[in-house]
Amino acid sequence: MKEIVYEGFTFKEPDFVDDSKYQGKTGTAIKNKTLIRKPCIICGKEAFAHHEIYSDYLNVKWLCRSHHLKIHAIFRRLNPRSY
Repeated sequence: MKEIVYEGFTFKEPDFVDDSKYQGKTGTAIKNKTLIRKPCIICGKEAFAHHEIYSDYLNVKWLCRSHHLKIHAIFRRLNPRSY
């Protein structure tokens, strides 16, 4: 699994194993307040859950849409076959 450092934070390449199944569980955890939405760790804007290991759906990094897209774009350039 590849890692990058972006804006001082380390990110691991997402695994995408059963990603759609676990994204739903993350959404449910947010609705049930098991998982509390936080601001983007980089800029402080409204954020979304970024998974590195989808099966560990409660372990997320909070990223705004812009930073989330940037992180995935970097991994897509490094490993286009994963996307």
